[in-house]
Amino acid sequence: MKILMTGGLGNIGKHLIDRLSVKNDLVTLSSNSSIKKLPNNSFRIPSLVIQECNVEQSKIKKIIKKYKPDIVIHLAALSGLQRCEKNPDKAFQINVLGTFNVCKSCAESKSHLIFLSSREIYGETKNSKTSEKTSSNPNNVYGLTKSVAENIIQTMAKIYDFNYTILRITNVYGSNMGRSGINNIFWSAIHKKQIKINGGKQLVNLIHIDDLIDAIILVINNNKSNNKIYNVGSNDTLQINELVNLVVSTLPNNVKINYSSRIECENLVFRPDLTKIQADLNYFPKTDLKNGIKKTLHWYKNNAFKIN
Repeated sequence: MKILMTGGLGNIGKHLIDRLSVKNDLVTLSSNSSIKKLPNNSFRIPSLVIQECNVEQSKIKKIIKKYKPDIVIHLAALSGLQRCEKNPDKAFQINVLGTFNVCKSCAESKSHLIFLSSREIYGETKNSKTSEKTSSNPNNVYGLTKSVAENIIQTMAKIYDFNYTILRITNVYGSNMGRSGINNIFWSAIHKKQIKINGGKQLVNLIHIDDLIDAIILVINNNKSNNKIYNVGSNDTLQINELVNLVVSTLPNNVKINYSSRIECENLVFRPDLTKIQADLNYFPKTDLKNGIKKTLHWYKNNAFKIN
């Protein structure tokens, strides 16, 4: 199978390359800056092609037409709540215009588009669990751009007759996931011996990167996912304070916790309903939270040189 990934050198893309390159021909499109950051001897995989291209550039259509992939996994995005709030124009260029360009390309090549969206599209939720039927009501720029992108995909798929799957993922953690978001807790605990918490009472759902990759592979291998939207998360829903306490209790040395105000655009409550993806794709996350934390801390302790 021929699979093309946008943003394939990002945190999720690197894990997908490891898992998908064994049995598939891979093409990854990445920005020039991401390619330049690659260490020597990275990804010496015969089945992998790395090509420079930003999704907001019109040339992406020619590139996808050239490779004619069976599947396009659209990972490229400007992420991070604060980053998007500070750069709304850039967020819309990459997350909205970029998705439009990818859709046009999939329409021409008849590729199945797998889009990684976000739980942020729901905004503030009050239900015990949030299902895919819940209306989109984002309260930050990142969530808004993902919501608009989802609408573009669904509308263009109807007009141009191509298949899609939208995955609304929760908070991803694990080995080799950089220093952004939740993962900064692990890096800071190891290398700074202190953790900064904005707020602390926010209720988040964690998904280990291995489980997310499993979910994407299930989508690739099952046509039942065609033209569906799925929540992708786990049963591990807890407050940020509770996560920090688990991290600190796992380490042998004292770690200082510094508190500051909650980021205004952050949501306070989210619990995903996973019934749909469990029924359709038999998706059940395998990573126990405590073991996942131990594995993640071990990686960040031994691979500091790999973190930008």
